[in-house]
Amino acid sequence: MIDTSFYNYALFGNPIKNSLSPLVHNFFKNETGILHNYKSILTPLDSFKKEVDLFFLNHGVGANVTSPFKKNAYLYANKLTKKAIISKSVNTLFKKNDVIIGDNTDGIGLLYDLIRLKYINKKNNILILGSGGAAKGIIPALIDFDCNIFIYNRTVLHAINLINQFNSIGKIKLLNMCYEKDIFFNLVINTCPYSYSKKLNCIPEKFFSNRSFFYDICYLYNKDTIFIDWCKKKGAKYISNGLGMLVSQAAYSFFLWHKIFPNIDRTIEKLLNNIQTK
Repeated sequence: MIDTSFYNYALFGNPIKNSLSPLVHNFFKNETGILHNYKSILTPLDSFKKEVDLFFLNHGVGANVTSPFKKNAYLYANKLTKKAIISKSVNTLFKKNDVIIGDNTDGIGLLYDLIRLKYINKKNNILILGSGGAAKGIIPALIDFDCNIFIYNRTVLHAINLINQFNSIGKIKLLNMCYEKDIFFNLVINTCPYSYSKKLNCIPEKFFSNRSFFYDICYLYNKDTIFIDWCKKKGAKYISNGLGMLVSQAAYSFFLWHKIFPNIDRTIEKLLNNIQTK
C-alpha cells in the first residue's frame, strides 16, 4: 500500500551547492511512493543549532548532516544510537515522539559500497587518510568487518586522539611514514576534504601495489577529486569515488525514517545515467 502522507526532510551542510542528495531522495520517492519533500539547506558555520531548530519547529521530520556539522549534530541530538555513541559523529537525525534521535549511517553505507565493488575482504589492511568526523563515522563498521585499520593524518595528535577513541573496539594504529615492518595496504580510503592535495605525495609507494584499491568518500559532480586524480597519476588500477556510498548511506537513512529500504543498486545506476546525460 502506497503511503500518501507528506514528510519533510533536509540536508544541512556547508558547502552544499553541488550535493546530489536531493536527487537521490527523489529517486527513492519515485521508487517507494512515499511523498518525500527533501531540500538542501546551506547552513552558516555558526548557525547549525538555529537552522536545525527552525527546521524541526516547521514540521521537519528527519535530516541528513554533512561536513562540517557531524560533531554539531552529535551534540544536538537528544538521544543517540550505539553507532553514533561509538563514532561521536552523527549524519542522520529524526524526530520520534518529540525526541531528536541521532544516528550515523556513513559506516554501513561505505561498507555496503565496498562489498558491492568487491574492494574489501575480512582481515584486510586498510589505510584511512584523515581523522575528522568522516573518518569517525566509518571506522566502527570497518572494525566490525574484522579489518586492520591504520590512520594517516597531517596533524599527528589528531590521529592519535582518533586511535585512542577506537582502540578499545578493534585493531587501529598510527601509520608512521618510516614504518619499519613490511606492510601492504589492500585498501586506501580518503576522508579528507576536496582541498587536500599537496600532502598526498608524502605517502611512500612501498605501502601499495597494483593490487591495492583506492576509494574517495568524496565525489564531484563532473570531474575527479584531487585524490582520485593523484591515484590515476600513480597508475592505480582500482579507483572509486564516493557516489555509491552517498546512495547507500542515504538509503539507510531513508530506512530509519520510513522502515522501507530503497533499492541501492538501481538508484546508483539511475544516478550515473543522470550524471552522464548532463
